[in-house]
Amino acid sequence: MNTFTINTQLFASILVFSRALLLCGLMAAPTFAHSDVLLAEVGGQVAIGAAEDLDMEEGGPFFDLETRVFEGVMVAGNPVLPFNFDYERDEPGFSAQPTSVVPGSNPLPVNAAVSIATANVNFAGLLGNLFYWDGTGSPSFVTATSTQPNVVSTFDDPNFGITGPSGGMDDHPLFSINLPGAGTPANGVYVAAYTANVAGLAGSEPFYFVWLVDDLLVDGEAAEELEELLEAFENGGPEPIFGGKNFAFFEEGVEYVEATIPEPTSVVLAALALGAGWFIRKR
Repeated sequence: MNTFTINTQLFASILVFSRALLLCGLMAAPTFAHSDVLLAEVGGQVAIGAAEDLDMEEGGPFFDLETRVFEGVMVAGNPVLPFNFDYERDEPGFSAQPTSVVPGSNPLPVNAAVSIATANVNFAGLLGNLFYWDGTGSPSFVTATSTQPNVVSTFDDPNFGITGPSGGMDDHPLFSINLPGAGTPANGVYVAAYTANVAGLAGSEPFYFVWLVDDLLVDGEAAEELEELLEAFENGGPEPIFGGKNFAFFEEGVEYVEATIPEPTSVVLAALALGAGWFIRKR
């Protein structure tokens, strides 16, 4: 298993460049919620970040290549068709832009196959690709299979996309939290680790989806209503109470994951630092 480390001096340089770009209005502040996954090429490798407000409803679009934690609210799946998933959702999706939207990065190769896979990681001292917390007390994750031996995180098609003639792509594969056989996954917070692969590039470093699973979420309308409550809560609004249940614990879990995952390795950081430095000098 890979061990992810970081050069602290290089990371400090990245922070300086990022702040400079923010002041120039050319780079969005990092966001960890309610955004799609941005895919780009940096140094011959798939780089991961956030693509937010692609519909330009709130002044966007905004992009970064720092975000590696994304959140989503699952809904109860169709018990028969098409995949017989217990819980499923196609948000967040994946976006690749046909031009460079973050200094130091490039668009993906043209007409290239795009796929995802689960990733075995070291998370909070635990080894695995799916972790679980029941939402009570302070965040305390365990490997999901330690409490639910057959539970898995999967998707409808791992080979879900292909880039266009300019390297752009917008696709939303269907993710699931599933307990094959009898029963359904327990209510709570699940952390799934994935990697993205694009033909012609080295695979990405792990990124993380924090999924909320609850039997109150019976359809997309319920999930969207709760997402609005969660977003308002993040912005200082009232506690996100839905169906008589307070879901503030979910945002606490997201914050814990953000603080716990390892930093990116220095390869991507170095390329972004060089690109940011060149861009600022050109300014």
